[in-house]
Amino acid sequence: MADTKQVKGGDALKKRLRTVQQNTKSALTDGRILKFILQRNLDRFRLGVDPDNVPWKPLAQSTILRKRRAQRTGEALRGSGSRILVRSGAMFRNIKILSGAIPGGLGVATGFGGRIGIADPDIAAYARLHQSGRGRPRRRFLGVSLADRKAVDSMLRRAIIRKSGLR
Repeated sequence: MADTKQVKGGDALKKRLRTVQQNTKSALTDGRILKFILQRNLDRFRLGVDPDNVPWKPLAQSTILRKRRAQRTGEALRGSGSRILVRSGAMFRNIKILSGAIPGGLGVATGFGGRIGIADPDIAAYARLHQSGRGRPRRRFLGVSLADRKAVDSMLRRAIIRKSGLR
């Protein structure tokens, strides 16, 4: 590679590898990757697609009518009538980066040193039904796709190159 600095000698190589290792650890532990994955999940929720960008199953006509009635009585958010997985907005607002044990919560491992999900057990119970498809149409809204992994890989590569002085 013409744009990569050459490292000569065993000690210099060990030092460069230590720097790369420290920078990789830094990029993984500063929270940027988990925030990025969280944001991707929130964006997909807004679009009504699963982690692989497959659109959620549409609402049944009976569900749309029930949601519209709930809006008129003030039990649901205005404009939520045809929006999938939105009634009060609580499920969307509660999708966060999780830490520690969350009894009754719903979380998915990101593969990047953390989990995202819903900590509130009441909201998580309802969310779990949609995530798994038990008793309701399956509408996965939490997860990490191949595209997410590729984007994180690219972020890490750029961070390592930038911090290691390889370019």
